[in-house]
Amino acid sequence: MLRTAIQKGGMEVHKGMKAKMNSCGGGGQCSSCWVEVLEGDDKLSPKTDAERARGKKKPESYRMACQALVQGECNVIVRSMEKVQ
Repeated sequence: MLRTAIQKGGMEVHKGMKAKMNSCGGGGQCSSCWVEVLEGDDKLSPKTDAERARGKKKPESYRMACQALVQGECNVIVRSMEKVQ
């Protein structure tokens, strides 16, 4: 999972304690782990139903880190650490 890879890399997926406490733990329900894929989108699994439903207004390059399975090297920006709508 992309979420796990980000965390293993020493980065946070959620900003602040409140966001961490409200995190769904990777179930695709809280919609708070959005990342922007800069390179390697072809190295991630296809978008899930949860991503399509919750990401209707997001750019095509955005993925939910808890839903994307990593199948190779990719480069992302952790957008959940910013205040992006």
